[in-house]
Amino acid sequence: MKTDTKKLALNEFVKTLKKKYKNRIKKIILFGSYARGDYDEESDIDILVIGDVPQREISYLSAEILLKYGEVISTIVETPEEFEKFKDSFFHKSILKEGVEIG
Repeated sequence: MKTDTKKLALNEFVKTLKKKYKNRIKKIILFGSYARGDYDEESDIDILVIGDVPQREISYLSAEILLKYGEVISTIVETPEEFEKFKDSFFHKSILKEGVEIG
């Protein structure tokens, strides 16, 4: 049951992002325990958004999803330039290794 809620929350989050920001998003990457498949009921959904979008608005969308579904979506927003700059960091390498591009 909870897994279905996570999936619904994630799908709505991604659909809303794509609709609202269209060509401003380069990639949406799911990472962390949900991407690996080793999550539990308490796990959040980790998302990296690469694009020219405001972190504040993405945070508001995450809050709306939390209120509607009771699921926490933790987001990191980076411009394409920021992502390129940090892509060789351990953190970014692990996202690229285990992450799943979902948008």
